[in-house]
Amino acid sequence: MEEPQPQNYAMHQALQNPIIAEKILQNTPISAKILRLVCTVWNEIILSLPQPRLTLRLFQEPASGSRDPDEVDCCHATPFQLFCINMDPRLAKSIEEYGCLQNYDEHEPTRRISAESKLLHVSDKFSRLVEDLSITFKDEALTPTLYEILQKCCPNLKRLELFHHKRTFADPELSHVSLHPLPTRPNLTFLKIFGITEPSGSPERAQLILNSASNVTHFTYHGKKYPDLSRNKAIKWLTVHIDCAEMTRIPTCQGAHGLNKMLNQVKDQIQFLHLKMCMISEAGNSYDDFGVWRARDEAVRIGFQIPKMKNLKEFRNEVLDLFRCGDQLQDIYPERMPNLEILHIAECTNNLDKLLQNIMQKKDLFNRVKKLHLLDINDPESITGLRTPFPNLESLTILQLDKWIVVELVELGPHLQACVSLGLKCLELELSSRNEKLSEFIQGFSNCEELLSSLKTLEIRLSSHAYDDLGRVEDGMSQLKQWLLGMKGLDSVTISGIRFDEDTWEWVKSFIQENKIPIDFGENCTIFCY
Repeated sequence: MEEPQPQNYAMHQALQNPIIAEKILQNTPISAKILRLVCTVWNEIILSLPQPRLTLRLFQEPASGSRDPDEVDCCHATPFQLFCINMDPRLAKSIEEYGCLQNYDEHEPTRRISAESKLLHVSDKFSRLVEDLSITFKDEALTPTLYEILQKCCPNLKRLELFHHKRTFADPELSHVSLHPLPTRPNLTFLKIFGITEPSGSPERAQLILNSASNVTHFTYHGKKYPDLSRNKAIKWLTVHIDCAEMTRIPTCQGAHGLNKMLNQVKDQIQFLHLKMCMISEAGNSYDDFGVWRARDEAVRIGFQIPKMKNLKEFRNEVLDLFRCGDQLQDIYPERMPNLEILHIAECTNNLDKLLQNIMQKKDLFNRVKKLHLLDINDPESITGLRTPFPNLESLTILQLDKWIVVELVELGPHLQACVSLGLKCLELELSSRNEKLSEFIQGFSNCEELLSSLKTLEIRLSSHAYDDLGRVEDGMSQLKQWLLGMKGLDSVTISGIRFDEDTWEWVKSFIQENKIPIDFGENCTIFCY
């Protein structure tokens, strides 16, 4: 490495200081794979960080230009054991096996052999070093090997993620595999179990893992039968994944393995609860409108009942039409959730306009909620009255997306105007907007001085580009200048979806730098040359 110039000497000394460099490297977005190549000191720091920044992947990345980004070469011939001979053992702190998810018949002879060989070798050779283990698999026959690893290896696991991409048929022989208690793992605090109980598996597999991890604080689960969490008193963060395309086949929430019972077991301890949509069904089918609309008729059948949760601080429900909280959200009122501060709500089948209008006149209904996240608001009037039920609202996020259902295209201006009277500090909008002109986008900020004066952060993302037409609009550049100056009082502004022409972009870059305007148009800001 070359000797640093005098003006860079202080920076060079700081980056050679392990304590200072560790703090920098822990927070930089630059890949750790690149950072460790800078010098020996940085390499040592990266490998010694408490939270691993590097992951040892036991699969070959897809070739550049591959049609399928999920395609991996699970049958790569390079001897993995040979690589491990000269590998720094600390690289085994975090391990990921993606498995083979291609056509089953084509890869049946080699897929399991390759995955089993690599997993068994690294789990045994680096057993006490492994802290993070993430395994994605499709072949059910890999399950016994997985449990053998958990039975005999990796006693110091801190994080375990298991993803089973289910096949459409079951192997009856696996249902008779003998299951034994797993050794206790006191360091395991993060656990994600996704689909390993179905179709031929049983809740006992997930239960054995949970029984061995009494100190788990973060638990994410996906499956039709829910485990017993009565022994897991440390869980604070709970995420439950729901197959959105299979909602009509969700069993009742009641019973021994029902969702109601599981939530009741943790109701007094969790601080974060997320009922999350999955976009892929257990059969691998994409989400379809037929399954969505049928789901509304099934909401009563499943009998979901959310318990009182005295310590819950954040509640996210992406499937309100299935897992109801009352027509006026009465199941999550302060009497039932007195410490609720962050609320995320969405429906699969409808926008939230009707629900919000039902609570619009209820004064101080959610007086502790400071952050509100909403999906699909077509009528800006539904936003205008939010201050009444949410008197202390500071942060509002509205996502107007067309990923799950066809939504109406909306304009930025009415949404901004609706937020003026809310006194927000943070506003995030992602809109399924029509193709519009940059002059119209700027015009949307008209009469929003009160909104901008209270805001600290603003983020706007447009699904369609706003095209630069300022060269053909009277006083177009003057309008742009005044709009940019209006952002000067904010701490942070992020705008994505604007397509500048080359001359305008050069002027904008210079202007925001000279006036110290905290606005970011994103790394992928589109430049259009006429």
